[in-house]
Amino acid sequence: MSLCLPLEVRLETAIAAVHEVATCSLGAPSIEQIEEEFVEEAGAYLPLISEHECLHVGLFSTRAGADSLSRTLLGISPERALSDGDIADAIGEIVNIFGGVMQRALQGELKRVDLGLPVFVWGSSHRASGGRACRRR
Repeated sequence: MSLCLPLEVRLETAIAAVHEVATCSLGAPSIEQIEEEFVEEAGAYLPLISEHECLHVGLFSTRAGADSLSRTLLGISPERALSDGDIADAIGEIVNIFGGVMQRALQGELKRVDLGLPVFVWGSSHRASGGRACRRR
């Protein structure tokens, strides 16, 4: 058993977790990996912490995408206005669900994985080289 997971294992686990959250928790279609860039306007991330490493995972979207995801999670129609706080709470909860799915998946590879708290961000974030993006198909 390796104490530090290769990037490929992390990425495969993250993609599987995003797919599970999208299809099971949000009832969305499957996702696909893309390489194109988009303007990130809202999102959240949280750390997954093991004895020998820390991995940050998150969900970033356009403001309209964050609004749509929030409505899906909360079951709110487009006619009802959502506050910035509602969106931040909903996206934070989606990332919490995503982190929990990853935590469960990584328990076999790592002895223990703890979740940190989600941090919500309005505005753009910048992925380091090697970062990946996924979107709904």
